[in-house]
Amino acid sequence: MNLLYRNRLVRCYLGASRLNDRHPNTFTGFDAADEFSMAAFRKEDGYEGPYPIVCGALNVTHGERLAWQERKAESFVFTPRFCGYEFSEMHPVETGKEPGGYRATEEYAYPRNEQDPFHAKVGGVHLGTAISISGAAASPNMGYHTSPPLAFLMTVFNVRLGWWLANPRYANEELWIRPEGGPPCSLFYLLKELFASTTDRSDYVYLSDGGHFENLAIYELVRRRCEYIIACDADADEGMKFGDLGNAIRKCRSDFGVEIAVDTVPLKPDDKTAFAEAHGVVGTIQYPTGPNAEPAFQGHLLYIKPTITKDLPRDVLAYRDSHGPFPDEPTADQWFDESQFESYRKLGLHSFKSLSSGGKRDDIALDVQAFFAGLSG
Repeated sequence: MNLLYRNRLVRCYLGASRLNDRHPNTFTGFDAADEFSMAAFRKEDGYEGPYPIVCGALNVTHGERLAWQERKAESFVFTPRFCGYEFSEMHPVETGKEPGGYRATEEYAYPRNEQDPFHAKVGGVHLGTAISISGAAASPNMGYHTSPPLAFLMTVFNVRLGWWLANPRYANEELWIRPEGGPPCSLFYLLKELFASTTDRSDYVYLSDGGHFENLAIYELVRRRCEYIIACDADADEGMKFGDLGNAIRKCRSDFGVEIAVDTVPLKPDDKTAFAEAHGVVGTIQYPTGPNAEPAFQGHLLYIKPTITKDLPRDVLAYRDSHGPFPDEPTADQWFDESQFESYRKLGLHSFKSLSSGGKRDDIALDVQAFFAGLSG
């Protein structure tokens, strides 16, 4: 199912951005030039936009580290320069002998295709592959959501959005550069999916939705010690439990010694009015001294959550009144009608306009203004 998912994502988003220059197949509507390697997002290749970090989850449902029995996954990233993963035990500070779990993007998983004029310049993982893995929510192995009985059933019925790629921790070119990207013989790895026994020690690793490890995608930004981070929490969190935020805070503290503090009270709806006070709040990120003697400092986190406030347009409030879970309707609903789509679009637009203009609470307005002033300065 990953191939179907990937092709539709590429056609919907990447293909839609170049409608005037497309030469699609008459039958399928696909154009090979819609997709390109992640390695193309490099300055030396003329790219001047933001540096993309696409996050996935490397499933470790059967591993040696007993402390990870709850996690059952590791963070795996696709960037223009490197693809792979790492954890503290992989890089002993005292010795530094471990090679690490990263490979150059243009040389990982997929080779250059000299016969294809669109993909002859650079090889490696393409953007469509990376985003389809990052969004592979329905998968037999789903990090901390993994259930052996469910994994068995999903594999049998082929509900498998995840993807197998070579393990980048092993320096074996014959292993991690193959035309098909995945293993040459898939039966062994299919059985690993079936019995929920994936690991980071095998020649090929099973990758799925980044949310199966950390759903806000701030973990890798904290690893890079970013001073300003903006996180948009679009989880279906009808009860406002802030589970994804709590998971991110816990993992950043455990793995990096970083303390994140966020006051979420203004985002919770009032028990009487059912309205929240704000669409976002600013928290702090306390970075300790880094592993290479980088100085400790305080960073800032702008945490944005879809909330219902009094000043929303009347049509959005009317949609909320007739659809109780809004704006936390489950993602299993993939058939948005016009009113549903427009309500979410307008809520998102209003949320960011409200934040940029200061909002209704003076203290939150000052925090947001200071955040953007520091970010631009």
